[in-house]
Order: sequence, then structure tokens, then C-alpha cells
Amino acid sequence: MITGIDWNCPVFLNDYRVGAGGALDAVYRQHVGNVEYVVRNGFRVAGDRPAFVRGVRNDLERADLVQEVFLRAFASRARETFDAKRTYEHYLLGITRHVLVDWHRANRRRRRLAHSLQEAACVAPSKNSDLPDELAPSSAVERYVNGLGQPLREVFELRIVGNRSQRETALALGLSRQNVRTLERRLRARLKKAIRFQKEKSTQRGPVSERVHRRRDAIKHPAV
Repeated sequence: MITGIDWNCPVFLNDYRVGAGGALDAVYRQHVGNVEYVVRNGFRVAGDRPAFVRGVRNDLERADLVQEVFLRAFASRARETFDAKRTYEHYLLGITRHVLVDWHRANRRRRRLAHSLQEAACVAPSKNSDLPDELAPSSAVERYVNGLGQPLREVFELRIVGNRSQRETALALGLSRQNVRTLERRLRARLKKAIRFQKEKSTQRGPVSERVHRRRDAIKHPAV
């Protein structure tokens, strides 16, 4: 049974590299607090262009990011290639910073996409939306766009993303303006349906606090 972490100990290092549960659990318990701190509070970037990367306020999203950090750190190749001469805390917090930056980039893309699709569906963003933050339409509309086939995707890219007129879209696609109007109405109707489905589904998932608790239980034993 592993009771502590000693990277100079060949037995512990071998257990870590092969993904033994005791070794991974010891590493997780020692470092999870620091990972959660960075994910929650963000970090500063030094250099010629200093910046501050904000932390994540949403409990569920923070739990997801903490889990992602350990999934990356505990991946087979990461374990096998880890240099035990390095300070593991610095190594792990480096992964944490990359995960947080990746999340912000992906979140900006999701927000741009959601804004475009909300316009397409005549769903105006509102601070008084009855959807909770972590279940905002961005997740629903992102899945919707990913599943679009031709020619709906082409109409979406030209009309919504490219802000082209119906006439320009029709000329670019070799369609009549009536065809474009029909496809655009279909886009709006299906998007509204996707958002309604997301909203109805959210009411069946239980309180946010219960979901956070379940998520935290899951990351106590990250997958190897």
C-alpha cells in the first residue's frame, strides 16, 4: 500500500508509470487542491506581453477542467515519458494552464457560434434568460451545427456566419431566392426545437449542486 510520494523511489516511479491505482491516487490527493486553485482563480502570464487568464466560476465546468487536467497527466504516454527529475507540481500546473487556456479559446468559439445561431433563430441573448448559465443554448446550437448536412450548412455559413444577403446566397449556391428562404426557415425552426429540447432536458437533470457532487465523486478516481 502506497502511503506517500517519493519520485526517487524506483518502486513508486514504476507504479506511477504503469498506472497503479495507489500511485495515481496518491498523486491526485496531493495535487488536486493546487489544480483546483488555478482553475478557480486563473493565473498571470509574464513576458513582453503580460496578461491574466481568468479562472472559471461555474462549479460544473471547473470540475470538468480539473478532471481534464488529471486525464492528460495520467494518460499512458504522459506517465511513461514523465521526467522524474522535474518538480511534479510545476509539471502538473503547466498542464493546468494549458487546459484553462484551451477552455477559454473553445468558449469564445462557442459564444460566437451561439450568437450567430441565436440571431438565426430570432433568439435574442438576454441576461434574464430562464436557462441557467451552464445550460445556455450554446451547447445545443453547437451540436445542431455540427449535425447540419448540405445545403443547410452552406446556407448557414453564407447567411448567418458570412452575413450575406439572400440574393448573394442564392447566386453563390445556384439556388432561387425562394429556395434560400425555405432553407433559412428550416434552419430557424430546427434550431428553436434544439434549444427547447435542451431546456426541457435541463429540468430533468436535478439541481446543479447535486450534479457538482456527482462530478467531484467521479474525478476522485480518474480513468487511467
